[in-house]
Amino acid sequence: HVLENITKAVVSTQSTGEAVDKSHAANPDKIILLDGFPREMEQAKKFEEKVCKATYVLSFDCSNETMTKRLLSRAQTSGRADDNIETIKKRLVTFENATSPVLQHYLKENRLVCVSAEDDKGVIFSNTCKGLGLQ
Repeated sequence: HVLENITKAVVSTQSTGEAVDKSHAANPDKIILLDGFPREMEQAKKFEEKVCKATYVLSFDCSNETMTKRLLSRAQTSGRADDNIETIKKRLVTFENATSPVLQHYLKENRLVCVSAEDDKGVIFSNTCKGLGLQ
């Protein structure tokens, strides 16, 4: 199964390099998937200078409307104070401003894999595997 071949790490910016080094040393044949990283060009540059060159950057694309609905739905069970409409709007603007240059950079280098996140989970997963060459 594809998931058995993926090591997933969600880490802070400061410890990303160390976490990747440790994970890769322990599992050299595994794919390392970093969730939400890099968010800014400076992070991308430092990561590739100090740790390794990313094979792919995976972007799940959906409309701001879909993202807002999902975050508001998450708010019903997450208990997160920042899952409210005003904060979500600000986070979407921040995401767009900070992440667009990163995505454009990897697109120019043919290392960006974009997957529509408007579909159901099964379709998204299948399209992700195809985009990464895992199917």
